[in-house]
Amino acid sequence: MNKIMMPEYTFSIASIIKLLLVFNCVYGCLLLNRPRYTGLKWLLLIAGLATTLDLTQNVFNLHQELAIATVFTLILGPGYYWFIKGLISPVKFQWQNLKHLLPAIIALFILNQPQIVIAFGTLSQLAYGYVILRLIKNYHKAIQSETSFAESLNLNWVKYAMVVLILSIVFDLIRLNLQPVIPNDINEVSQIISNGIAVIVTSFLVIKLNQLPEIFSDFSLPQDAQAPAEQPVADALAEDMFQQLHQQIMEQRWFLTPRLTLRMLSELTGLGEKDISWAINTGGSASFNDYINKLRLTEFTQRFEQKNHNQMSILDVALDCGFNSKSSFNLVFKRELGVTPSQYLKTRNSEPGRT
Repeated sequence: MNKIMMPEYTFSIASIIKLLLVFNCVYGCLLLNRPRYTGLKWLLLIAGLATTLDLTQNVFNLHQELAIATVFTLILGPGYYWFIKGLISPVKFQWQNLKHLLPAIIALFILNQPQIVIAFGTLSQLAYGYVILRLIKNYHKAIQSETSFAESLNLNWVKYAMVVLILSIVFDLIRLNLQPVIPNDINEVSQIISNGIAVIVTSFLVIKLNQLPEIFSDFSLPQDAQAPAEQPVADALAEDMFQQLHQQIMEQRWFLTPRLTLRMLSELTGLGEKDISWAINTGGSASFNDYINKLRLTEFTQRFEQKNHNQMSILDVALDCGFNSKSSFNLVFKRELGVTPSQYLKTRNSEPGRT
């Protein structure tokens, strides 16, 4: 009588963590529906498929049968890039974006050499990690020069999350490259650590982005934003232009406009965006964001100095002065004055002669 052969499988702690990661990826894809999150959904889809294949391989003790899983080491890098690129400047999908997948397509023809594919995947992810950190750095420079609410658009939390994720992935890629020579116990522990970090980071990104749907609103940086070319006698011209611009802004009180951008100020003044940016940067020695927020901060302190706030709360006065949110107001206030708004007002109210 022939015995029915049941497939052998093992289910370890590493497998459970991978299952949690797959759940996170699926949950994130279903939860995040804003256009800017399309890149993240693609990244979660790629990570979910890669983890599912890896999980299947571990649970059912498959090895060469699922060598195609190694190709995902060359797909994750583009996934990170699409996520950050979409978050910074959302654009419709273009077929030319698929050029990033060319190395993965080539790798399909050398699946019999999985360690070579993994090695190139390691280099690919390191290269894309560098690119996305540069993207975030350039983005931060752009929002400083283009908006007056840069603190609300800051992506440092995304940058730090991506740094942690990239470091954990590099750690896992080192494990994959050394897999033929390291003991199984070390391999198992390494998988637990790297996948555990991936679960934490993906959970953080999904929850954070879902809680902050207003972080970007409909704002989008101009694609052609560039620094103006330097002009002859730049300092003198810039200072003169800045003084005229400053006088106009103060007279019209445009700095009180919520979510004021360089483009809006250009429409109000009739001056070119590059000219305004150049005048403020060179003549005013500040970025557009810092310049406008310093004016708002001065307005805020003057109202409390003169008690011209009709018993309004600190937040109400801050919003009335043009600040975008409580968090951005607190950041600007602490950065410029070295204390929190409540500490400042407490100190001022305790001075002799004040009631």
